[in-house]
Amino acid sequence: MCTSIAVGRDASSDGSLLVARNEDCERANWNKAMIRRAQPEWLAFSNSVANGIWTLGNGMRVPVPATSYAYTGMPDASAAGEAIAAIGNRFLFEERGVNSCDFAISATNSMTTNPAAQAADPFVGDAATGEGAGLAESILPTLLLPQARSASHALDLLAGYMQTVGASESNGLFLADPSDTWYVEIGSGHHWIAVRVPAGAYIAVANALRVHGVDLDDTANVRHSEGLLAFVLDHWLLANADPHCFDFAAAFGELGQPYDVDRIWLAQLLLTPSLAQPVRQLQYPLFLAPDRPIGSGDVMQVLRAGYEGTALEGIGQRPIGWSKTAESHVIVLDDAMPDGLRTLIWQCVGTPLCAPYLPFVGGLEHIPEAYARGNDHYGTDSAYWTYRGLYTLAQAAGRTGHVASLWLAYQTRLIAQQRALRSLLAGGDAAGPGEHAAIARACSAGTIAEGLALARAIRNGLMTDLTDVPTNSLN
Repeated sequence: MCTSIAVGRDASSDGSLLVARNEDCERANWNKAMIRRAQPEWLAFSNSVANGIWTLGNGMRVPVPATSYAYTGMPDASAAGEAIAAIGNRFLFEERGVNSCDFAISATNSMTTNPAAQAADPFVGDAATGEGAGLAESILPTLLLPQARSASHALDLLAGYMQTVGASESNGLFLADPSDTWYVEIGSGHHWIAVRVPAGAYIAVANALRVHGVDLDDTANVRHSEGLLAFVLDHWLLANADPHCFDFAAAFGELGQPYDVDRIWLAQLLLTPSLAQPVRQLQYPLFLAPDRPIGSGDVMQVLRAGYEGTALEGIGQRPIGWSKTAESHVIVLDDAMPDGLRTLIWQCVGTPLCAPYLPFVGGLEHIPEAYARGNDHYGTDSAYWTYRGLYTLAQAAGRTGHVASLWLAYQTRLIAQQRALRSLLAGGDAAGPGEHAAIARACSAGTIAEGLALARAIRNGLMTDLTDVPTNSLN
C-alpha cells in the first residue's frame, strides 16, 4: 500500500540521487523502530544456520553469504508477530536501509499479478507455514543489505535468488548507490525486470506494476529474468510482445486501477505540471523529466500530497499522503561527498501529514533511544508515538492544519541547514574525511533531539488548549 519516488542525478537540484517511499499499512498504529545491524542475521542468530544454509525469518533458505556489511534498517516493532509465517524473533520487515558500502534499498511496494501470469508461473512457498518460502517484502532488506557492495551487485544477487529459489509475492523495489539507481519489479514466481532510472528523469510508483515501453536489448539500462520474452509469448500474456517496446506491466499486472493510477497521475502533476494528462489512464509514462530540478523538499511535498485543488478532488479515494503511513523516508545518495557522508536519510516516523523528516547520516552508529524502542501500544518514550500521538491529538483538537504548518516551516529550515552543512563539509579542508563525518553525525543527532523536543512542546500546548475549556461546554 506504498507510494515511491526516485529521482535521477540530472533531475535533482543538487546532483544527488533520491529514493523515497511512504510505507503505508493496514492500520494507523503500526510502530516502526530504527536499528543498526553490526552483524547480519546469520551471525546474530546461530540457530538460523545449519550445514551452511541460512534460514531467513520467513523460511527462505539460501547459502550463507561470504561477506558481511553493517547496515541500518527500519523494522516493525512487532515484526515477528506480524509476519504470516515468522520463524522465531528474526529480522523482519526492515523495509529501508543503507549499508557500510553506501548501498541503499527501499523495499517494497506491494503489487498484484494477474491470474494468467500467476497460473503460468506460480509464486513459491506455503504462506501459512513458510515451507519453501522465497523472496518477500519481509526479508528482502535483511537478505541484500548485509552482502551487496552496490546497486548493480544487489541486482546480480536478486537475479540469482529469483532463478534458484523464486519469489513468494509480487512487488517493486529500489536498489541504489551514490552512482546508480535501479527499479525492480517481480511479476511472478521466477520472472522479473529491472530498469535503470535515467539521470534526467524521475519515476513514481504505487501498488501496480509499472514497467512498460522498454527495450529488452538495452542491456545497459534494462535487465530481466532469463527467457522472459519467450515465457510471455508461450503463455499468451501479451497479444503483441514487442521486445523493443516491452510491456512487463501489461503481461504480469493489472492496469488502470484507480487505487494506483490516481497516485501516479498526482505525482506527475506535481513534478511535471506542464504535461496535461487525463485522469485514470491505463498507464502513465514510466519516466518523466521534471519541469524544474527536484529537491528533497519537493519529494516530501509529493509524499504528503492529496487531491485538493485537482481534477480528482472529491473523486480520488487513495491519496499519496495518508493517515496510515507508518514511516516515510527520502534517501539522498551523493558521490560528490567524502566517505561517511555519501548517504543521508530524511526519516519521518508516523504519517508525514503531521510529522517532520529529520536527517540521519547514513553511517550513524548510535541510534537515538527513542527511535529504537516502542510497540503498537501508546507510550511516551518512543519517537513513533511522539509523532503519531501528536497527530492524533491534533485531529481531536481540530488543529492538524496548524501543526502541519509548524512542521513545514521547521522542515524548510532543516533542509536549508543541511544544504549549508553538506556544502561546508564537502569543500572543507580543515579536517580529514573521518572528522567531517563525525561533525555531520553530531549535527544529525542534535537535530533529531530537537525535533522530538519540539514535538513534545507542540503536544503540551495542544493538551493545555484542550483542557482549558469551560466546564459547561462539556455537558
